[in-house]
Amino acid sequence: MNANARELSTKPNRGSEDYQAFQARRWVLRNAEIKSIAKAVRQLCSCVGAPLCSAVPSLHRPQRVFALTLDFDTIRRRLAAKFHEWKLPLSVKILDIGCGNHKWPGSIGLDIVPLEGVDVVHDLNQFPYPFPDDSFDRIRVIHVIEHIQSIPRTMEEIHRIARQGALIDIETPHYTDASSWQDPSHIWHLNTRSFDFFLASHATNYYSKARFEVESSYVMLLKLYKWLGLEFLVNLENKLPRCRFLRKFWEQYLCFIVRGKVMTFRLKAIKPG
Repeated sequence: MNANARELSTKPNRGSEDYQAFQARRWVLRNAEIKSIAKAVRQLCSCVGAPLCSAVPSLHRPQRVFALTLDFDTIRRRLAAKFHEWKLPLSVKILDIGCGNHKWPGSIGLDIVPLEGVDVVHDLNQFPYPFPDDSFDRIRVIHVIEHIQSIPRTMEEIHRIARQGALIDIETPHYTDASSWQDPSHIWHLNTRSFDFFLASHATNYYSKARFEVESSYVMLLKLYKWLGLEFLVNLENKLPRCRFLRKFWEQYLCFIVRGKVMTFRLKAIKPG
């Protein structure tokens, strides 16, 4: 038991002379404890880049609960970004295409608007991009591909600046998600097979010279269907390729009822030689 706890372990009688002094001392210690908790929460938020809903709670209302403006998934994703930044070797070069205000830590930010964090300002519909061939080990295209005028031409440009075996992370809404249609700047509405077009085995891949392997593709569903286990079944093919029929059945027959949300793809650049 620490000194403060020992000091408050014996509570004087309400009518005694020491009662008011006891209450005042307890209030001071409680406020000190609240401030120490606030400091710890601020340090956590500075680590993940999440603002607090409020600063230190009012000393007149010590029972207030600290709340974050970001949900748990966002905090987990930002913590993963921090861990990824610490884990990657310095030789790995990352390009964040269309990064906006949320550039991936340690990457080169490319965008048409000169926002904070953007390193290279360039129109993504103008080719070539201002980078030499075989420049990057990782390329991120997060909620960008649906805005591009030509996906095949953009993927060819990504293929050009990617090194052999480079990983390309793409995130975009599923075409049954409302967010795919509510943004007037969205040109394309994609599904989980859209990037199969660039596989070496695809029947009509002769329309593009870019070749990628689809290492994984994941589609999120509404929370209700996730809790029911449907999201797990739809994405089971990433672990068991023979379960590919589950996603095919969902996308052909059920997806307008059990609607998709965000899709994430990981592609691997394949170059000749």
